[in-house]
Amino acid sequence: MTNTTERDLRNTLDELGGETPTKAAINQSTGRVLGLLRLSLGSVFVWGFLDKIFGLGFDTCRTEEGAIDVMCNSAVLKGGSPTWGFLNFGTGGSKTAGLVDWLATDAPDAFGFGDLLYLAALLVTGVTFMSGIALRIGAITGTLLMASIYLASQVWPQFHPFMTEHIIYSLAMIALAALGAGRWLGLADRWSAGVGAKSRLLS
Repeated sequence: MTNTTERDLRNTLDELGGETPTKAAINQSTGRVLGLLRLSLGSVFVWGFLDKIFGLGFDTCRTEEGAIDVMCNSAVLKGGSPTWGFLNFGTGGSKTAGLVDWLATDAPDAFGFGDLLYLAALLVTGVTFMSGIALRIGAITGTLLMASIYLASQVWPQFHPFMTEHIIYSLAMIALAALGAGRWLGLADRWSAGVGAKSRLLS
């Protein structure tokens, strides 16, 4: 085994052990792409949270005709349950929906524990990925949320034996957290010098 091969193997093992690559190890162009990917993922979760809270019409508070009825009765601020429709009507094709459908509320205007968990996961994942701070926490909450939706609706999916966007989102979030993607187009450097320095989970 050559010295170069040994060095590459040691570097790979170090990365698998959880060490975040130094910023210098990733060139600026690649870092910006990672930053854009992180912001794109974060925006999906932030928008989902805002849409459920205010009923912005994507897809909360959109009528059957396609019109947007902002702040309709389905909006959380109007007392709507953001998970009621999905957990009661969108899980019929899944073989594992029973693992999560107990979280469903009894009526569309009943806000329950499952709704709170869902909104909290959207908010935490969205804010961490948009800001670039505490990405490990965001990756954990986002992956748990994606796993819950996957189990509820798409085991097994229609167009692939097992792969869905929920798995891809989860892998992308884990990779971005492992690579420290908050250091590009984000606040991770500043955060890590302060509060983030107290714990690797917060960094």
